[in-house]
Amino acid sequence: DIQALVDARDQARATLQAETEASQWETMKQNQKLHDDLLEAEGVKQAAKDLLQNQVLENEENMRKLEASMKDKEDQDAKSFNTRKAALEAEHEELTRIDAECADTLVGLDAACRAATHQVTACQGNLDSELHATNKAQEATLEHLAEDERKAMERLANIEADLRRAHEEEAES
Repeated sequence: DIQALVDARDQARATLQAETEASQWETMKQNQKLHDDLLEAEGVKQAAKDLLQNQVLENEENMRKLEASMKDKEDQDAKSFNTRKAALEAEHEELTRIDAECADTLVGLDAACRAATHQVTACQGNLDSELHATNKAQEATLEHLAEDERKAMERLANIEADLRRAHEEEAES
């Protein structure tokens, strides 16, 4: 009976030993798989890190290019603004000069118009006086001519009367 116990013990040890070796083999395979997965993850991690680093470098380069482009644009805008501002200031000065000339011209024209109006008024007064004098002279001339005509008609009537008498005297003789 002791031999059966020894055999059972040996059998249990052999089974335990086989199970332990199988478990160790399985654990080793799992550890190897975990190690391989870890190496793969490290590789992916490194690739992602490299990709991210490249992206950062590319972004920094793009940012430098963008800043340079913006600086160029700002410089061009400032130059364009200054050019336009100078042109507008020159145009403003020209318009101010023209406005002053127009104001001077208007003052001169206003003075000339006032003088011309005064002159026209004076001429109108002179013409009215001359017309009145001419009308008076014509009235006097017409009255004088009417008087001369009346006298001429009287003389004509006297001459006709003298002619009739002369014809009558001649007819009587």
